[in-house]
Amino acid sequence: MGNSASLQRVGGGVLVNSMSGLRLGMVREAEGSLSKDEPGSDHFRIYAVSNVALGRDEKIFMSRDAVSSFNPADPYFTRTRDLTALDVFVDALEPPPAAVAKETSPDDPDTLDDILEAALANDTLSLISLPDYIEADKMNPSLISSLLQNIQNMLTDTLPFDSLSPPPPNAPSRAFGDGKHQVRRVQLSAALSTGPGAALPPPPFPPVGRRGSSSSSDEGKFEDDEGSLPWHTVYVGDENCDARLPAAVPREHQIIVLRRGGCSFSQKLANVPAYAPSSTSLKLVIIVSFPEFEDGGGGADSLVQPLLEEEQKLAGGDIPRPHPIPLVMDALTHPTYPAPAMSSFTIPLLINGKDATTSKTFAVHSPAAHKDLWSCSSASSSDVDAALQAAKDAFPAWSKTKPAARRNILLKAADVLEQHGEEFREHMTQETGAVAMFTGLNITLAAELIRDVAGRVGAIMGAIPATQDDETTALVFKEPFGVILGIAPWNSPYILGIRSVLYAIAAGNTTVLKGSELSPRCYHNIGRVFTEAGLPTGVLNVLYTTRDDSPAVTTQLINSPVIKKVNFTGSTAIGSIIAATAGKALKPCLMELGGKASAIVLDDADIEVAATQCALGAFVHSGQVCMSTERILVHKDIIEKFRPALKGFLTHFDAGPAGVVIQGAAIEKNRKLVEDAVGKGAKVVHGDHKSQEKHPVTGEISATRLRPIIVEGVKEDMDMYHQESFGPSVSLIEVESEEEAVRIANDTDYGLTSAVFTKDLARALRVAKQIESGAVHINGMSIHDEPTLPHGGYKKSGWGRFNAHWGVEEFLQTKTVTFKN
Repeated sequence: MGNSASLQRVGGGVLVNSMSGLRLGMVREAEGSLSKDEPGSDHFRIYAVSNVALGRDEKIFMSRDAVSSFNPADPYFTRTRDLTALDVFVDALEPPPAAVAKETSPDDPDTLDDILEAALANDTLSLISLPDYIEADKMNPSLISSLLQNIQNMLTDTLPFDSLSPPPPNAPSRAFGDGKHQVRRVQLSAALSTGPGAALPPPPFPPVGRRGSSSSSDEGKFEDDEGSLPWHTVYVGDENCDARLPAAVPREHQIIVLRRGGCSFSQKLANVPAYAPSSTSLKLVIIVSFPEFEDGGGGADSLVQPLLEEEQKLAGGDIPRPHPIPLVMDALTHPTYPAPAMSSFTIPLLINGKDATTSKTFAVHSPAAHKDLWSCSSASSSDVDAALQAAKDAFPAWSKTKPAARRNILLKAADVLEQHGEEFREHMTQETGAVAMFTGLNITLAAELIRDVAGRVGAIMGAIPATQDDETTALVFKEPFGVILGIAPWNSPYILGIRSVLYAIAAGNTTVLKGSELSPRCYHNIGRVFTEAGLPTGVLNVLYTTRDDSPAVTTQLINSPVIKKVNFTGSTAIGSIIAATAGKALKPCLMELGGKASAIVLDDADIEVAATQCALGAFVHSGQVCMSTERILVHKDIIEKFRPALKGFLTHFDAGPAGVVIQGAAIEKNRKLVEDAVGKGAKVVHGDHKSQEKHPVTGEISATRLRPIIVEGVKEDMDMYHQESFGPSVSLIEVESEEEAVRIANDTDYGLTSAVFTKDLARALRVAKQIESGAVHINGMSIHDEPTLPHGGYKKSGWGRFNAHWGVEEFLQTKTVTFKN
């Protein structure tokens, strides 16, 4: 009954004594539900007051005190909309009792399953419309089949007919086969869209009509006495992100079903062509959510309310849509409703400002969902030549652009990146398995990199040095190289991919970007960002290849006389091959390679801070970061306190599903490293390298998931001491002194980054100066990168620097000009 002080059941309804905390539950009534003598035909009925249900004929009474305190202008007076604020209805045709009771015959459809199957086969039930004009490659047969099967299961197994909602008043019978079948409605919960672009859906009870004439022109149509049509034509598409639907789809289909993901909800609607409203045209877009890509595992509990952040516009422009389209999110994601095996979308190359889809493609696999996501174009030798020629042709004009023009394009690019942030983050999660924190960091940091460089373009300058001869003047110019090749990895695609071309473009160069075959859609998104920002055609070209074709394509790119400099981010093993190839061609290169970062925890460190930062440094993104902590060197006097603090933090950090690793081979590498160490005397003090983790949704054993592992007692004779794991395992090593910690930290071929933990800044600086790495972070984790700091390594971790003015200078040549006065 609720609080008796505020609500009281009285004869004929509920008495409200206080407005404090009052909540009204309302439902939109169907058109025509009011009697003729009542005004209006479209209204909301209050069905609950707080937690007290209200009958259809009951009333709400308010006390004088309650009414006098009512003030809609009060900031605490708000109007909210429940998540499941609309119901989507599917017409189910109930077989007559005689048909169900009749004996089974091999030649006659007797059960509802048989009747539905026969109806779909004979096209007598136009539940799903598949018109001839829809191109096969624009459709997703798996999605269509799944939707049909889900509806059939729902009508036959999941919801027996005696549990269905009663038919609408005066619902007619429909001719179906040899009998008459009463219309019943199955109710599916859905979430209304919200935001500036949201449109109010039509009444959720479309009129239920009778079978029209049997002429060929009216076959499959239903109409009522007033000429209205029920919603029986459905178009099933995919994500609807990269191409507009055929113009006839919204004209001839009353419902469009699209898959969630790939782009924003607003973009999905923008790709629906304009249409004139009619009885047969589009009434509603339904977004279907799939459990494989839901953080909560799918279903109504993980449903989100679609947000349309801007006014609906037509594709490719700023023209407002004259008839906004209602959109809802389907909440019924039954486990038997699988996601499509693979999207019909093929990632194109970007050559000379145009998307180019190749005849040779490869599948892109999701390590998180264990499914192929989409296809990707694979560049041929001729595609490489075309990209090189486009970049070469674009260089003369781009190198002469003024700083203000470049700055404006870069600032626009940062804005575009953030506008597409949600879409791009989802692609990164699907392709790399990264969690929300890491994908968010990728978008935020990449946008800040662009803005920082945009502000530095105008600061590129030469010099006028003094000369020995008074009659001679010297000028020093800074000039772009020409065409730059950037090669970037999969693990942080937006940061590392954008970085590989950003500084070159800002300095006046043109570029060819070779993206990773493991996350190509993220690299496709980079091309989209700069194209939308107005970067001239040919300044940025984006290529991908299969792994087998990659060596030949990379060699062709490096050896081309068009390429003037190479930058590579990735493993030391591949970097050495690329550097050797560039060296033979006498081309400069910038290398940001692997690491074996040590975190030194001195005896006066704050143990909780050090434990937290070491754990994060080792296991963020499942350790798949070049700056990840690989060794934790702890002073002997505090290791007994540090160990439980480290394990305690991981208990909370690792509480959810096991982290995703990009490929099974990486997990096997980490297991072998741990097994080798254990076999030689080390001990696993946290985690289990032999465990078989399960997929959090399917429950199947996952070959791409592994929880954090800490191995204590790692020595010089163990592989784990020397090799970069690039995964969720870390060594815990006890040290006797500060000097021993520095010795072990430097006992590696790598030198990218490191960390030191102590409360004594002078001591920290003393240690930092002795460590052979490109960066040392005091009282912070080894993973640290920001736009204003130079980024690069020592030794086999590479050479050269990205970021800030150091990054811009990497892609400028110095020219000296002298003249006699």
